[in-house]
Amino acid sequence: MLALVEDQAAGKLLEAGKLIDKSPSAIKLRLYPTLANIAAEKNSTIVFPFPEEVLPRNIKDSPIE
Repeated sequence: MLALVEDQAAGKLLEAGKLIDKSPSAIKLRLYPTLANIAAEKNSTIVFPFPEEVLPRNIKDSPIE
């Protein structure tokens, strides 16, 4: 019984992976509700990496004070 459930779960993960592969922004759209749920359950701060490539050049090159 357990093996059947694990097989079904693996199939669902494979389907999700294929959908995300077709639309990479889908994972980001799913991330936001997940972060909101985490924050609602526990009064906490969530820190996640932010790619510096999206920052304007003048902010990226300026010295930190």
